[in-house]
Amino acid sequence: MCISSQTGIQSKLRPASWIPGIRNVHSEEVEWAFPTSISKEQAMDQVSTAATSFDNFIIRLADKESGRIIIDTLTKAKWMDQIIIKFEEDIVNGGVIKAELKCCATGFLPLVVPLAPAFNAILCFIPFGDNGNCGRTLRLLEKKTSELLNGKIESTTTRYSLSNPRKP
Repeated sequence: MCISSQTGIQSKLRPASWIPGIRNVHSEEVEWAFPTSISKEQAMDQVSTAATSFDNFIIRLADKESGRIIIDTLTKAKWMDQIIIKFEEDIVNGGVIKAELKCCATGFLPLVVPLAPAFNAILCFIPFGDNGNCGRTLRLLEKKTSELLNGKIESTTTRYSLSNPRKP
């Protein structure tokens, strides 16, 4: 089975995110606040543009109506992580656009292993670390999006991966 067909299956299953306590070892959450002049649609467009500028990012969903973007990322060794982004207008803070980003490894085995999505489903209970990869991926996307917006996105890490060596 080739990697491209396995990415679609792995993207839908995401077995490494099924068990809450175990997924915290290899997932990270961040909140972004966009400059006040940016609309929700503009923010979504810029994040999508930033994601497509990377060879290893695959946009699975970009739905402006629901304010969601789902991006799959592949490491050099072909492990797949997934970023889920939810955009909302924060009416309390003057209508600033905020985005909640969650990045999680999708499985224990890389997608170069034949039948990896099936084996990852069976092995979903095994805790494994990402060594901060989810955090690095989120910072990379933030940096590129900020460049495209010609402004700084305010970023707050709301939950570090338990295996991230940069966590406080």
